[in-house]
Formats: sequence, structure tokens, C-alpha cells
Amino acid sequence: FRLSLYFLVLSSKMAAKRLGMIHNHLDLGHTLCIKDEIQLALQSNKPIVALESTIISHGMPYPENVRTAKAVEDTVRQNGGVPATIAILNGVIHVGMDDEQM
Repeated sequence: FRLSLYFLVLSSKMAAKRLGMIHNHLDLGHTLCIKDEIQLALQSNKPIVALESTIISHGMPYPENVRTAKAVEDTVRQNGGVPATIAILNGVIHVGMDDEQM
């Protein structure tokens, strides 16, 4: 698990950097919201793990879906990463979600 998490962190880190570069160079205005925690991780070169929101939206029944999503985020944090759950909410792409959004 740690080895696969390591590779996921590396590829997610590169993807998150690209996402940050895109956000900085394009006027995405209200179509992209990158959580402050993710922005700080990008600036300080911390590992970021991109997580899909499908487990929340249609992967499991509520409330098990939210508990599982939070548990996965906790696992990422325990291993030194910053979780970045990605979702589209009301037409806005969110990179990183808070409890209310989940």
C-alpha cells in the first residue's frame, strides 16, 4: 500500500502543480476553486494526493460514503500527504473539499 501511495503522491503532485500553473495563467474566475490548504501545499512543495469524489456521489450509500472519503483523506494525512478531493459542485471545479461540501 505504501509503495502504491508513494507513486500516487508523485503523479498527483505533478498533476497538482500543473493545475496550479493553469489556474495562475488562465482567468478561470468562478469555474475553479483550489482550497487554501492545497495552495499552501503547492507553494511549500508538499506531496498532494488527488482523490476522486465518485465515492461520495455514487460509490456508496450515505453516510458510509462520507465516512469512507474522510477516512481516505485521514490516511493520506497520516502518511505525510495533503488530500485533494476533486469534485464539481454547482458548475465549479473544487480541488480540496471541506466537511460541508462532502
